[in-house]
Amino acid sequence: DLVVPLKGGQQAQRPPPQPQRASQQSATAPPASQPIRHTTHTTHTTTTVTRTSTNRGPSPAPAHRVSYAPLPAQPSFPEKVNFCYSWIVSPTSHVIRREDFAYAFQFLPAIQHKAHDLFTKVDTNADGILDKGEFQRFGEVYPTILDCLYFRLKDEDLRRKQEEEMQRQNDLRRNGQAMIDDANRLHDEALDATAGLEQALKQQTGVLSDAHRGQQNALKNLESAKYATQQAKAELQDLLSQRGGGKDEEAARRNKVAELAEQIKITQTKVTEEMARRNQAEQKLAEIRRMLEEQERIVRHHDSLVKRVTDTMNKLHDSHQGAVDAVEAAERDNQNLNDMIKEGEAKVATCIESVRNAMGQHRDKENEVAREQAKRDLIERELQAAHEKEALRKADAQLASQQVGDCGGKLDNMKAEHQALLQKIKNSEDDDAAMLTQEIALREQREDLEKYEANLRTDHQQFLTRKATRTMPASTVFTYE
Repeated sequence: DLVVPLKGGQQAQRPPPQPQRASQQSATAPPASQPIRHTTHTTHTTTTVTRTSTNRGPSPAPAHRVSYAPLPAQPSFPEKVNFCYSWIVSPTSHVIRREDFAYAFQFLPAIQHKAHDLFTKVDTNADGILDKGEFQRFGEVYPTILDCLYFRLKDEDLRRKQEEEMQRQNDLRRNGQAMIDDANRLHDEALDATAGLEQALKQQTGVLSDAHRGQQNALKNLESAKYATQQAKAELQDLLSQRGGGKDEEAARRNKVAELAEQIKITQTKVTEEMARRNQAEQKLAEIRRMLEEQERIVRHHDSLVKRVTDTMNKLHDSHQGAVDAVEAAERDNQNLNDMIKEGEAKVATCIESVRNAMGQHRDKENEVAREQAKRDLIERELQAAHEKEALRKADAQLASQQVGDCGGKLDNMKAEHQALLQKIKNSEDDDAAMLTQEIALREQREDLEKYEANLRTDHQQFLTRKATRTMPASTVFTYE
């Protein structure tokens, strides 16, 4: 049900459309200070319109009643009839029902209690509804009521339009305030995100610096490993050169030992020959005594030769033993050189492995630096996007604030216009009350006069009829109301 507030702290509750037409209604109206209950009786259902107390005049009617079409400033009678009929008519049955007619009279509080009586009077066929012709007849009979109704409904359309526009501006202001709140919230979030990204960028810059330092250290380690490898290779080359020189000395010593052995063999051969000669000499000494002295001399000579040869052989033996000792010492030196060469080769292999490890660490550090640099670039891009987003949110908040300010100014102007319209409606209601009451009173007087005239005509016709037939009783008395 639609509740419509009325002037003087009352409101009307619009009944729903009824499937049946009302045929009867109660014409008794209680005092205006009491709640008014209009009851319409039909064959199958009862509709109740109740007005209770509120603070303001009529509230908006259903949406189909709102018509914002431009209206002429000085409308003609047909234009008034068409507008009021289209405004009051039921959207379902396309005719004016009793409750529709009573609802329209809520905007004429001075004669609101006359709505049902007037509906009964203009419902010429007593079918409970008003068609276009009957409503036009109502406007012809009550032109002042039609004029007031036209202008009040026109003001009502304007009031609803203003209220809807005010509601729209309120919604825009609320939406704008919500946009401001959202923009401020998003701006704060953008600031927080920017601060977080700046902190992350700072941390990432530190990580990247550490990675660069690690890369420099790895490069230094690689250079050190390469230098150590070169030193180890040089030492190994020296050892190999020393081993080559020792081999030459050993060969020379072996050749010298072989020469000494050959000399010893030659000396031994000479000793053997001299011994053989000595034996021959001794045999000759035994045979030839005579030649003893000469042979003794020869023997002494050969003895001295043997002694010299023996001394020479002993010296050769000593030299051979020295050469053998030198060869053994050279072999020991050669073994030591071989051990040192093996150690140098192992050291070179270790240095080469260190170089490989250093190169691997250097590559790892380069990859780590590239990854950290990519992360830092990504953070910088995100930070730039966050700054742009922050500026965009700030612009949105400023635009929303400007829109809210514009809506507030428009809303204030609309409120002033709305208050002026309400005051105009109130003044119009006060001005129309006397005219409407006067028109209804004049119409009632006219109806009474018409009724009185009809009674006179009836009595006059009866009088003429009786006079013509001369059957009129002498005691007949005419009474007139």
